[in-house]
Amino acid sequence: MGQKLDLEIDWVEEVGWSSIFEGMDSGRHDIHGAGLWRNAARGKRGYFSTPLFYNASYIWIRSDEKRFQNVNDINSSNIKIAVQDGTVEEAIAKLDFSQAQRVTIANLQPWSECLLT
Repeated sequence: MGQKLDLEIDWVEEVGWSSIFEGMDSGRHDIHGAGLWRNAARGKRGYFSTPLFYNASYIWIRSDEKRFQNVNDINSSNIKIAVQDGTVEEAIAKLDFSQAQRVTIANLQPWSECLLT
């Protein structure tokens, strides 16, 4: 993108998903050069390019888990959902499964830590 727009790109900071817009607000960086799901909160703070691709979101449950007959069974206070701070998955868990407990991992941790958690 930098070459096509004749811009010099300086990779100045590695940021986690929850601190992208704080870095732009403070002037530490001007763009976020990776994929990011759009949502209303992010749309208030930044502009998005045309999507390069779309991806799905799935619920992963241990193979020996027998408590769930449908997705609504997850919205219970005795259920724990692993999410990464500042991600769209965290927003989905808050909105769609508000009764469930959220176990968070830091936003600079690999996403695979959610599966391990």
